[in-house]
Amino acid sequence: MRFACPPTKTYSAAAWIICGAGLLASCQGLLVISSRFEYGSDMRARPIVLLIALLMIAAVFYLFAAWMARRSAYSHGLLLWIIAVGLGMRAILSLSQPILEDDFYRYLWDGGVTAHGYNPYRYVPKDVAEKRDAIPAGLAALAGESGMVMDRVNHASLATVYPPVAQGAFSLAHWLKPWSPGALKAVLFLFDAATLVLL
Repeated sequence: MRFACPPTKTYSAAAWIICGAGLLASCQGLLVISSRFEYGSDMRARPIVLLIALLMIAAVFYLFAAWMARRSAYSHGLLLWIIAVGLGMRAILSLSQPILEDDFYRYLWDGGVTAHGYNPYRYVPKDVAEKRDAIPAGLAALAGESGMVMDRVNHASLATVYPPVAQGAFSLAHWLKPWSPGALKAVLFLFDAATLVLL
């Protein structure tokens, strides 16, 4: 097995270490600033410029690593290093708060609805929250149990658009730990791991 382009050069371990360290440091920076992106906070108070700078720095290290990888001979050591850096990045960011992101509240809500045997395509979150007619009592009670999740579902006047396989993943996260972003991250990590195995 080899990379797409024939290897033309051998790069030093230091170059790979620098790229990996740069990516990990960028993720650490994102972790540090993530607490300043609290839901509902004033957008002007959020460190948007610093966020963009960290993402650009990470992109430079990533693109340089990809450029080297296309020109390097395959080795188990290199593959393990790439996997280790990827795992490290995920481990760091698993501790972060969401940054400019609220879609996951819909995922958590859909997971709860599906896990309790209701059809997420039939019931609109806004109707459930307002306890309108034709909403099952159990579903209305579920909205109360969800805490902030129901209040923060975006586009609550629309039914979900996510396909059945995604609903299965969301409900698995709910089964692991109801209304937990951490459980959702764990399920998404399993998909990452499955993709790695297939590759």
